[in-house]
Amino acid sequence: MKPAVLIAATLVVSAALSTTGQAGQLRYWGASTDASVGWIDLGDEQYYEVIAGSDIPAWGRVKEIRQDRLVVEHSLSDAEKARLRERNALVHDVFEIHIPRESLRNPRVESWRLPTP
Repeated sequence: MKPAVLIAATLVVSAALSTTGQAGQLRYWGASTDASVGWIDLGDEQYYEVIAGSDIPAWGRVKEIRQDRLVVEHSLSDAEKARLRERNALVHDVFEIHIPRESLRNPRVESWRLPTP
């Protein structure tokens, strides 16, 4: 997928999630060399490790970790679906979100290092 498509998809998802009033900022910083572990930032300047199957609050469950993006599945509850239908918004059972690595979203970020504990 082209980066522009990934960015557009991220924006669409952010708008859809904001209708529920739950989603905060999520940044994906990359994966380990074998792509089994990825690092995210939920807007509080603290980094978290995620693996496939990890739950990210208000975003969903990590489906796949790639070097260039994080794939998350977001499921809606019946109450959330009803609220979206009332607003004539897009209603989905499971929505796959592709979050591009931060250095792809912001070309000025040339390199990064996670802080050491």
